[in-house]
Amino acid sequence: MLRLVGLTTCSTCKAVEKLLKEKNIDYTYQDVRQNRPSESQIRQWLETIGANNMKKIFNTSGMSYRQLKLKHRWDLLTADEKIDLLANDGMLLKRPILETESGEIYIGKDVTAFLESM
Repeated sequence: MLRLVGLTTCSTCKAVEKLLKEKNIDYTYQDVRQNRPSESQIRQWLETIGANNMKKIFNTSGMSYRQLKLKHRWDLLTADEKIDLLANDGMLLKRPILETESGEIYIGKDVTAFLESM
């Protein structure tokens, strides 16, 4: 079963949910406000996408990212510190994230492209 990680108020996440329902695809939903991804879940994503692609799972246009001034601090933070930030503030995550049964990860616009190809 697929896992959709997102925010219920996010328009992109809503569009992905609609597409999943239209295609009759079973999935579970993980809302980042109510059920933040764990550190181990984030590490698993990074194993899949490559640790050097860590910025890909950050919502770099979000308010949390700007308030923490991560653009200016990015190179000063260790990988563990970045993972800790993600695990403690779900709003820092790029949305949506789709996990497949085989462990593939799709992020942002790639989610829609993947689902449309199914």
